[in-house]
Amino acid sequence: MRRFLVVQLASLFIAAASLVLALSTNVTAANRCITIGEKSICFDDGKGKKSNDDDNAGKKDDGEKSQQTGNKCQGEIACPPGYVVLDKQNKYGACCELKEGFCPPDRPSGTPPNCCAEGTTFREGACWPTNCPPGMVGTPPHCQRTCAAGKILVDQTCYDPCPAGTTGTPPNCFCPAGQDWDAAAKACKERPKCTGGMVGTPPNCKCPPGTVASNGTCRQCEGGRVEVNGQCACPPGTIAFPRTTSDCVKGTRVVCRWRGTAPFCDGACEAGEEYRGAGHSSTDQNAGAEYRGGFGASCATGSKHLCCRPEQ
Repeated sequence: MRRFLVVQLASLFIAAASLVLALSTNVTAANRCITIGEKSICFDDGKGKKSNDDDNAGKKDDGEKSQQTGNKCQGEIACPPGYVVLDKQNKYGACCELKEGFCPPDRPSGTPPNCCAEGTTFREGACWPTNCPPGMVGTPPHCQRTCAAGKILVDQTCYDPCPAGTTGTPPNCFCPAGQDWDAAAKACKERPKCTGGMVGTPPNCKCPPGTVASNGTCRQCEGGRVEVNGQCACPPGTIAFPRTTSDCVKGTRVVCRWRGTAPFCDGACEAGEEYRGAGHSSTDQNAGAEYRGGFGASCATGSKHLCCRPEQ
């Protein structure tokens, strides 16, 4: 009986050793798995490779780290041409920023900061058309209009040259002094002149101040007279006296009186008076009709004299 037990224990040790050897062999096998009954168990390959759970855990850690840095410029971000994708948002909250040295799409011509719209070029501090308009030469903003043969360019406008005999620059052409442009003859003609001492341009001729026209000739006013409405007249406050001269003397009216005492009349005018006639009675025609009422008594002998003087 004892011998039988010894034999059984030896057999168990041999089976256990075989099992350990088999497990060791399966672990180092290519598939790193063993099967016990209906269940398979796989082991680490010894090279530090992590399981799927470990990989997911690592990615989660990376995401948490990215979230902590505040970086929101992730994933597929499409920027316009000439822009670059930023690692993180700029101060305006944008993930796209204009690439250094490039102009934006709406102003693609030029180099920052001198960017212009399509068809324009930055020159002299502003955006100008790339070329001058049709009919002009030069480089914007210095474009010059081109004129047909025989035309003259003045202030970007084409003109005919000034007519022969005139001076100036089109469109301001002038005839020489003393000449006027005759549109019908298309030439400068001598300007008509006033005659007889008159001034102006025919037909608007007139005498100079202080003169009056007489038979087409200007004559000077005399005796202190001045021109008033085309006539020579004494200035205000004066009158012409005596009637036989042209002198203007101080006064505004002429006062006349009969000199002489009836019945023996011996009439005579005083100094400064003008004699204007004599009479024997108020009905005497020599007395003058305008003064007959003031004649007085009739003369038996002699006559009365009508004497006048200026007064204020």
